[in-house]
Amino acid sequence: MDGSRTLLRYWLTAAAVNAGGLLAVVGLFLWYEHSLAPASRVALGGGFPLDDAWIHLQLARNLSLGHGMYFNPGDPVSASSAPLWTMALSVLHFLPGEEIVSMVKALGALLLWGSGMAAFGLALALRLPFGLALLTSLISTVTPRLVWGGMSGMEIPLYTLLSTAGIWLHARSAG
Repeated sequence: MDGSRTLLRYWLTAAAVNAGGLLAVVGLFLWYEHSLAPASRVALGGGFPLDDAWIHLQLARNLSLGHGMYFNPGDPVSASSAPLWTMALSVLHFLPGEEIVSMVKALGALLLWGSGMAAFGLALALRLPFGLALLTSLISTVTPRLVWGGMSGMEIPLYTLLSTAGIWLHARSAG
């Protein structure tokens, strides 16, 4: 029983550290995006740095409306390079509110946090000491390129989570 409490405490500590680190880094990212980079904010309209994110959102909107994964309803096109991400985004269109960009960025942050937690689980499965496992998860959560990916509206955080979780599950079963 004491071992399971220790393990629970480890996981709760990792969850809090990753959430705090991610909130700090995402907060800095958003502050920079809105305060220090007015030219890029005007150019991007406060949205996403890549047009691909908007393509995913258009496909997701049509999917959520029952028109299929089309850019224009009824006009077949192979526009999605990440259909799982497009399907995940389509769920956001069922949520109340008009701020789809903010919802996508929040989803990206949540998936980054999940990636950090999966990295923590992987580190524990590889029998790293708690401190190193915690550091591993925090670094993977706040890596600047991954944070940028999480805020970009692209599929990067989803696939980072899925691949890290897959490796973690494999490591757990192997050993």
